[in-house]
Amino acid sequence: TLSGESAIKIKIQGNDYLYGWVYVSRNPNFYGTTGYLPDAETLADNGIIQKQLQESLYNLTGSITRSESAMIAGKISGITPTTCIWDVFADVNRNMVGSGACGFIEALANAGMINTQSANFRPQDIITRSEMITLFVWAIWETPISSGSPYTDIAWLSIVDQWFIHRAYMLQCTYETLQFFPHTLMYRGELYNTVK
Repeated sequence: TLSGESAIKIKIQGNDYLYGWVYVSRNPNFYGTTGYLPDAETLADNGIIQKQLQESLYNLTGSITRSESAMIAGKISGITPTTCIWDVFADVNRNMVGSGACGFIEALANAGMINTQSANFRPQDIITRSEMITLFVWAIWETPISSGSPYTDIAWLSIVDQWFIHRAYMLQCTYETLQFFPHTLMYRGELYNTVK
C-alpha cells in the first residue's frame, strides 16, 4: 500500500503525457478529496489565510495567483507591508483585485525577494511551481544552495531558480521524485502544503 506523494503518468487519447500528483494516505485525519484541508487550517489558525467554515470554501483544487501567493509569503516572512505607493510595478496598485496584496508585493520587492527587472508583476497570473518555491524560500529567510535535489528537469532554469529549488528540496518542502515540473501551474492545496 502506498502512502505519501507519488508521481503518475497518464495517457490521454493520443495526446502527450500529462504529469500530475496522486495523494494516497492511510492517515485517519485525511480530509476530503485533496488531503490539504489540515494544511489550510494550520495557515488559517496562524492568520496567514482567512479561516473558512467548510473545505470547499478554501478552494484547495483551484489555482492561486501571483498576488495571493505574495500576500501569503509576506505574512509568513513577517515583513511589514508598505502603504502601496505604486512605485515598483505598473500593474500593482490599490485598485487591483486582491488589493490587500499590493503592500506585500511592494515590501517583498523592496526587500529583494521579488525580481523587479520587469515593469509588470502580472498579479493575476497563476503562479508556477518554480516561482512559488523561489518566493517562499525567500519568505522563510533561507539561503539558496547550488545542489542537493534529484530533479532532472530544472537544468535549463536560471542558476538562481535551480538553487532555490535545491534549498526547498533540502528543507523537505518538495516531493521526492526525479522531476520538479517547474512550469506547472500551482494550485492552492499544493501551495498550502508546501508552506505550512
